[in-house]
Amino acid sequence: MTIYTQSGWNLEDLFPSPHESAIQSHQDELDELVCELENAKSSLNPNISNKEFLRLLGIFEQQSAIASRLSAFTNLWFYEDTQNPEALNLRGRIDKALAQAGNRILFFTLWFKELPDESAERLIQASGGHAYFLRSMRLFKPHTLSEAEEQIINLKDVDGIDALVEMYDLILNRLTFSLIINGGTKKLTRDQLGAYFRHPK
Repeated sequence: MTIYTQSGWNLEDLFPSPHESAIQSHQDELDELVCELENAKSSLNPNISNKEFLRLLGIFEQQSAIASRLSAFTNLWFYEDTQNPEALNLRGRIDKALAQAGNRILFFTLWFKELPDESAERLIQASGGHAYFLRSMRLFKPHTLSEAEEQIINLKDVDGIDALVEMYDLILNRLTFSLIINGGTKKLTRDQLGAYFRHPK
């Protein structure tokens, strides 16, 4: 049975090391994009021009890409070693920052969900490759609460269910397990043990 040696993630493609200045730069850019969307809130109405909608959709896409990159880096760094206090601290800070940024522009998706079908379809038709995303977003309309309620949920998740899952990972990944292999006993972490219980044999 072949057991592969585990190594750390290579996160250089997300943020080069040292990553602090690059992360701060992305956070600053994210804040600028969020501000730009906030400033355009008054222009959101059923008669918005296709051109203006596509401009705002582009801004929304840019901030989503940055948020995803920040989240991917901090999560992968944390899960590389859940006992790393620096990774845990950064992950917590970024999660809160992203929740706050998301709440500031929540109005944009809520507005689109609430558009009359005719207005929404006009904008979807003009959106090109974004059509699937926009149609999917509208499917959640029956399950969407008010802006204030959705904001509370976003903030609660960071210190609620997300924090509980994080605590679970911190505790479980600190444990070691004994496994008898070919008459000998090996001490393995949960991830190392996974190579065995996922093996076809």
